[in-house]
Amino acid sequence: MSFGQYRFLSWARRGISVNIAEKDTLSASEGTEKERAKVPVDLTVNNNINIPQKKFTLVGPGDIIGVHADMIVRTEPRDGISNYEPNYLPYV
Repeated sequence: MSFGQYRFLSWARRGISVNIAEKDTLSASEGTEKERAKVPVDLTVNNNINIPQKKFTLVGPGDIIGVHADMIVRTEPRDGISNYEPNYLPYV
């Protein structure tokens, strides 16, 4: 039996991930440290104050384990609704 292969398509990156310079080792690193992509960020304020470049680590979808209740502004369907249309899309 053959299983699918994991493929990393570096040219398919979009958004901030375009700036990731490290090679993806597919979690094959040694040790217990979590692998995190680092992105360099520059900041210029009003064209005369330059903040030196810093590297920030990115957080991915697998790092989010919940939503804080204070951050929720609206939900659909509302709490207690029992006759919500099955073809409508619920959201938070």
